[in-house]
Amino acid sequence: MSDSTPLYNSVIVPRFRLEALTEAIEKLQKRADKLGVPRLYFEVTDNETEEPFTQYVKVCEATYNWDGVRENRRTVPCVEVRLGVDSIVKLAGWRLVAVIEHMFHNAEFDKDGKEISKPETLNLIREVPGETMPAKYRDTPQNCDHCGYKRRRNKTFVLAHDDGQTAQVGSTCLSDYLGVDASRLTNMASFLTDFVDLVAGDGWDDYGYGGGRGPRVWPIRDIISFASAAIETYGYCNRKNATETRVATAVWVESYIAAGEDPKGKPEQVISPEAFKRTADLARKANAWLDELKARDVESFAASEGYQRNLAVLAKLGYVRQKDFGILVSVPFSIRREEEKAAEQAEAKVSEWQGKPKDKLGLTGNPLEVKVIFRKVMGEDNYGYRHSYAEAKFLEIVKFEDRKGNRYTWWTTTAPEEFDTDDDGFFAIIGTVKNHQTDKYCGDAKVTNLTRVVWFPEDVEKARDRAAKKAAREAKKAAKAAAKAE
Repeated sequence: MSDSTPLYNSVIVPRFRLEALTEAIEKLQKRADKLGVPRLYFEVTDNETEEPFTQYVKVCEATYNWDGVRENRRTVPCVEVRLGVDSIVKLAGWRLVAVIEHMFHNAEFDKDGKEISKPETLNLIREVPGETMPAKYRDTPQNCDHCGYKRRRNKTFVLAHDDGQTAQVGSTCLSDYLGVDASRLTNMASFLTDFVDLVAGDGWDDYGYGGGRGPRVWPIRDIISFASAAIETYGYCNRKNATETRVATAVWVESYIAAGEDPKGKPEQVISPEAFKRTADLARKANAWLDELKARDVESFAASEGYQRNLAVLAKLGYVRQKDFGILVSVPFSIRREEEKAAEQAEAKVSEWQGKPKDKLGLTGNPLEVKVIFRKVMGEDNYGYRHSYAEAKFLEIVKFEDRKGNRYTWWTTTAPEEFDTDDDGFFAIIGTVKNHQTDKYCGDAKVTNLTRVVWFPEDVEKARDRAAKKAAREAKKAAKAAAKAE
């Protein structure tokens, strides 16, 4: 029997790679028929990008010869493709949750090639899409809950039953453990692995440096260096969030490698030598963090540290496969993000409420100089709109911060597209205090809500001049009244 839950993924594919993808899918469909498992769902949608896929230009320049002219700069139209597995094989109430690949590290051999010390076992976990493997299996040895026999296994399967039971079973014991022929379950496991790889682009979008030669590996320090420079050049993007306008960082790394291996390639057009120089320190920090993870025992990682644990496994191996590029290229980004967070916290200013309701801030005394830190136009589906002069205008929220770190919010329909700011992005305003509140989106920071905000420079200057003259007149009156009283 099969579970009816479908597994679908959308992939943005350059049109010139559709043929290669179709060929890869045809091979996988034949394999599905041979294994006796459900076929892939494959659909080329009508969702095409109206503009060329400009982010792919540098990839293509470096790796492909367009019409025999490598320097011909062209953009690439793309289309959305839906890939899916309609059902998951289930036998005797059991379904597959994850496949654990047991990697063997630091084995010692004598001069004749005989193993003289047992290697360390590291687990790479590949979960079935939509499933979550129990944490107790993350660092498990090559156990089998059926036979209990301890021996070296390259792969074990984690199963889950409809009644909540879970089990880890070796491939040769599956049939005996389930009491039925388990070949369809193992076949489905193999097929799902191929499906995940297909979605990631392996085997059809590898730019000519993978097919047919077996799995290849690269030194981790090299990939970290490539990724640091790629993030500096293009910003970070994972495969999941890649779109027609954002290319995954792993793809830039793959493209750089391909260009370097092509005798006529130009890797410097993908990532410049200057980018490597600028990110040498970032790459060094990323490798230092991996060394720290490598020094830890893999059993010491908590359930919430799955990301760090898988990085530790790769660091202990010292090499990475193409299919594992995704997790490794995220390391420099994680390092940079943590540094930015630390810098923000060090420079963080505490926001305090300003004035009291009906007070006019910035009218007298020192000018109230602010900068915009957030603005958003709210549509009819959010907070509706206001009517002004018989013309519907959408409500907009504008958030300011002054030079001392105090925060303000202004709900308006009259904000300009751009404010006239100084070189630091600040400009003077006058605003009436409406009320005070805390902003849950900014760590419950204290916020002063403003209304009747004056922002045009000349209007602000005139209002302050009038207020100053009025204050002078009142001071003069008070002085005369005091003189009379004496």
